[in-house]
Amino acid sequence: MIFSDNASLFAKKGFSDWKNAVGVKRSSLKIHEESDAHIYAAEAAKDFIAICQGSKPDIYYSLSKSYENRVAKNRAILISIIDIIVVLGQRNIALRGNWDRELKKEDGNFQFFIDWKSTYDLTLKELLETASRSLRYLSPEVQNELIQCCELEIRERLIDNCKKSKFFAVCADETTDVSVKEQLSICVRYVVSDTNDIREDFLGFVEPGQVDAEHISKAIFENLQNWGLNLVNLRGQGYDGASVMSGVVSGVQQRIKEQCPNAPYVHCKSHNLNLVVTDSCKNVRQVRNLMASVGQMTWFLCASYKRKEILKSFTGDKDLLNELLEGVDSDGDNIDVSLLKKGGD
Repeated sequence: MIFSDNASLFAKKGFSDWKNAVGVKRSSLKIHEESDAHIYAAEAAKDFIAICQGSKPDIYYSLSKSYENRVAKNRAILISIIDIIVVLGQRNIALRGNWDRELKKEDGNFQFFIDWKSTYDLTLKELLETASRSLRYLSPEVQNELIQCCELEIRERLIDNCKKSKFFAVCADETTDVSVKEQLSICVRYVVSDTNDIREDFLGFVEPGQVDAEHISKAIFENLQNWGLNLVNLRGQGYDGASVMSGVVSGVQQRIKEQCPNAPYVHCKSHNLNLVVTDSCKNVRQVRNLMASVGQMTWFLCASYKRKEILKSFTGDKDLLNELLEGVDSDGDNIDVSLLKKGGD
């Protein structure tokens, strides 16, 4: 009665003809047992008991399983795409490329690796062959969102490592990029509690808006707080020697020190060294002459394959020679080009 939606005698009205319940001519129970309504109700009751005992999934689970399979498939597609973005980022390779008018798609590194990976990734291949363009997760907007997600994941892990050490110092520097945007790079420096190693991690680029001390210090404060760092644990500042950063009256270091008195300013040692070397090369005659001679000698050897091979025959170490001559700047100052023309080779 519970599992039947048919208005049969046994389901709705009730059975009273017991003298004909069994027999050869009119076996009402036998007829009912073979009826479609009884078979359907018996099967429904059997399914109900199986579902209650947990031996068979219910319809909600079946629908949910189909949804889970679809979600798992979409996640596999996104993982394949993210994998390509991460690899390109690790190798410092740009994702973008030129727009192909005939194929109506971008012919860039990202698209190239998507096509390449689809040759063995069947899930990705199915996406490219069946999905519409708006559902392929390959648009520039989706690429930028995935890059931002990678950025957030990496920064979160770096912040967690920094929190384990509790105390930290901040290092920052601002510069103008190729798109003429002012970019402020922010790093944290801390001691790893387990190994006592000193780490310096880059947390990201931010746009300070303006390049004065007020906006730069505000950008440092707000971003460190938004990223989850407690400024009470700030124990140092490291910048270059520009007055905007190092000013003792209203510079960035002074503004931050007013709110974090336990964070003294230290002039960046690498910047100090660079200033010393630059000043020495310009003002100390012996150093200036040495650098000029080394530069001229290097250019003299590198400008000719013949001279370079002769030097190899004396050194006998090809790798060492390449390391010594590596990184020569063709626009270097104090290079006597006339030396390169001697010998006629």
